[in-house]
Amino acid sequence: MSKTSAPASLISWTLSFMRPYRGRMMLVAVLLLLEVALGALQPWLLKVVIDYVLVGRPIPQPVAGWLQAIHEGDPLVLLVTLVVAGVMLQIVHQIISA
Repeated sequence: MSKTSAPASLISWTLSFMRPYRGRMMLVAVLLLLEVALGALQPWLLKVVIDYVLVGRPIPQPVAGWLQAIHEGDPLVLLVTLVVAGVMLQIVHQIISA
């Protein structure tokens, strides 16, 4: 047996034992990807609060349209909306990581 085919055969041999659990393994993979994505979103909410609520920079155009409909120019409403979104994001992240 050559050295290049040994890892491939070892991987296929290992994966053959996992066939009955394909669905569960895919679910775990999707949950792990969601956990990473939600973890990456958490600092962005703080950035948005600092940049667009506290400093008062204008909100970028792709997001400004629907965000304007939510807060209607009131920074306090925008802050409360972002805090609620941050709490919801944290709850969903904790549920998925559990």
